[in-house]
Amino acid sequence: MKANGGITQQKISWIPASIDSSSKKLAKLFDKCYMKGHCDIVKKAFQLIDSSIDNAITLNIGEPLIYLVRQPSNVMPLSLFGDSLNRVADLFLKLVSKWDFANRRNRKWYSSYQAKRIVEAII
Repeated sequence: MKANGGITQQKISWIPASIDSSSKKLAKLFDKCYMKGHCDIVKKAFQLIDSSIDNAITLNIGEPLIYLVRQPSNVMPLSLFGDSLNRVADLFLKLVSKWDFANRRNRKWYSSYQAKRIVEAII
């Protein structure tokens, strides 16, 4: 595409950190993962981006949020860690919850298997 001055312009695709996931929705998914014993998978994914993260928790102060605990004992909301960790949370929580959903309902077992394999390959 050419602009008025003969300069070539390109369309740039941009993917927001979390397309349809609010902080509240992510906290709810994280709690479900915690109850099923899968929160370590998400914590490992966070640690791939930032190795100083010790733990991930949810707290309900005003509204439920995911908080990350950094060395030495700094507790900060996920939103302060930037787009990369927000996107990782969105992706991994959805993958892990999808594989649990598929196992529970015994439907589309292959998607459950694929989600588990993707998570294992990344971490």
